[in-house]
Amino acid sequence: MNVAQFVSFTPENGVPHLAYARLSHETNLHGVLHETLLEVLLEHSSEKSVNVRSYHPNDSKSREFIYGLKNIDDVVGAVNRLSSEGLHTIVNETIDVKDGGVSGVLMGNVIEFAPDDTPRCVEKPGTASLPRGIGRELLSTVYGVSISFPVPFASRLEFSVHPRPRGWRRQMFWLGNSLTMILLIFSLQ
Repeated sequence: MNVAQFVSFTPENGVPHLAYARLSHETNLHGVLHETLLEVLLEHSSEKSVNVRSYHPNDSKSREFIYGLKNIDDVVGAVNRLSSEGLHTIVNETIDVKDGGVSGVLMGNVIEFAPDDTPRCVEKPGTASLPRGIGRELLSTVYGVSISFPVPFASRLEFSVHPRPRGWRRQMFWLGNSLTMILLIFSLQ
């Protein structure tokens, strides 16, 4: 699958430590400072902008979410501050939500989504909420391609469908079509 470019960190004694990264730019991650990884991510993001998500692993609800940071000092400062609070962080490339795409969350048999927003749209009123199969068929009809969610049924999947190539692969998710799917977070149960 194609995923948004990201770097994630676990807090160890209040300091961010690399957990995982997916970057379009080939980077040897061994021993690289978190500041350097964040700089590479910001430089290679399509919009030259990143988002910082925070969470506690024992709580399925997200914590602070900072959207559209363009200054490396602001990104590093946010990750350091959130790590000092004992929170895990995921820094991902910002994707223009007003490009004709749709974002949402699939969890179990429920899919929720809205246009012109991030997957956090599910926290707002007015978001479409449908059974998994009907929602998938609706998205497939609207975007003119077969959309599938090849994840375990008990998973929570944040997703976005966009009309231009995005993500670490910088290629189309569906071959022969102008859509690409960005999967932002995938966590089992």
